[in-house]
Amino acid sequence: VTSWLKDYVDSWDHHRLGKHLIRMHRRHHIVAGYTGRQTAIAVAPARIDAIHGVIDLLMQIGPQFEQKPVLVPCEDWNVKNVSRHRDLLKQYYQFILPDADMIDMVFNKMQFYQFAREHDFPIPQTFIVTNRAELEYAATQLAYPCVMKPTGRSLLWEEHTKFKVYKAQNAQELLGYYDFFHQYAGVLLVQEWVM
Repeated sequence: VTSWLKDYVDSWDHHRLGKHLIRMHRRHHIVAGYTGRQTAIAVAPARIDAIHGVIDLLMQIGPQFEQKPVLVPCEDWNVKNVSRHRDLLKQYYQFILPDADMIDMVFNKMQFYQFAREHDFPIPQTFIVTNRAELEYAATQLAYPCVMKPTGRSLLWEEHTKFKVYKAQNAQELLGYYDFFHQYAGVLLVQEWVM
């Protein structure tokens, strides 16, 4: 959701928009404001565990704008961060987000999987894995290739891998991924690869 939104916002004609735009992107560690040319820029914390620093920074620069800037959080962590602090941020910024429960559900793959099942969405064969025995069973039931991913990316996961998901071509590869990455995720979701 957030990457296409970032590309969409980048394509806006900011002269015609006539408002400031604040785009949050953790990978670039910047918060920037635009009106057709750059009007404000500040360095944001580079680490996910410093998320309160981003909110503090936005609250510091917020009063400097004559109009409420449009705030567009890009990347999962920034969307969650803005959602959690929406009541504080709305005094200085404009943004549109679903309600907090919906955001939490969408970013938690286990909750989203359960939601999809309850609403009869077509989803690939999926197993929620909390230990190696559960994974060994899933490995015998899955068609390959399949993917393994955490139900929610933690700081620990982010510190040890840059990937959101791992694609396994066979059971041996899947078990190898689990043996290395389960310590950083706790609960993992394993699904058949959809082509």
